[in-house]
Amino acid sequence: DENLDETLLQMARLHKSIITSLNSTIEQHIAGLRTELESRIKTLETENVLYEKKIHALEKTQSELKDEISNLKQKLNITDGRLVDLSKDTHSSLGSVNSKISSVNKTLSSKSADL
Repeated sequence: DENLDETLLQMARLHKSIITSLNSTIEQHIAGLRTELESRIKTLETENVLYEKKIHALEKTQSELKDEISNLKQKLNITDGRLVDLSKDTHSSLGSVNSKISSVNKTLSSKSADL
């Protein structure tokens, strides 16, 4: 009976020692995994910040380009208006010049006929 109790006690101590060792090993693995995961998370967070900055810069550029396109369209409309006005003025001026040339021709023809 005493031998059996002693054997059971030794086995219990051995199991306790094995369990303690396994717990220590598991805790080391958990700590290693935690450190690795925290490092990966920090890397991803840093990458996300960089991506957010790039997106913001691209959105700003896109907005600036939209504004520039809008301004260019306005300038184009103004230029188109000026071209229409210039065309009308040119047509009117040419009509006036033709009228004057015609008048001069008539005057010259009349004076020529008088000679």
